[in-house]
Amino acid sequence: MLKSQGAEIVHQEHWGLKNLRYTIGKKTTGIYHVVEYRGTGKAVDTLEVAFRRDESVLRYLTIRLDKYALKYNEDKRAGLVGRNKKVNTEKQGATV
Repeated sequence: MLKSQGAEIVHQEHWGLKNLRYTIGKKTTGIYHVVEYRGTGKAVDTLEVAFRRDESVLRYLTIRLDKYALKYNEDKRAGLVGRNKKVNTEKQGATV
C-alpha cells in the first residue's frame, strides 16, 4: 500500500507477540510491527484510513521522525548503538 502511494520503505521490524499495557476489547496481547518509510502526507493519510477500516488493527501510531531520530535509527541498524554495539577496534589500541 505504501509503495503504491510513492513511499519508500526504509526498514521493517517484526517485534512479534507482546503483552498489551492495558486490556483493549478483552484482548491482553497483540502483534507489534514497526515500519520506517519515507513518503508524503498522502501516503500517511491513505495508510491511516486503511488502519481505521481494518478490524484486526487494535491501535496504530504514526509519527514523524526528525533528523536526530533518523540518524539514531541508522546508527542502531549499523550496530553503533544499543545492546549489540560493535566496538571500534581502531580505538582499542593501547597508547603510552
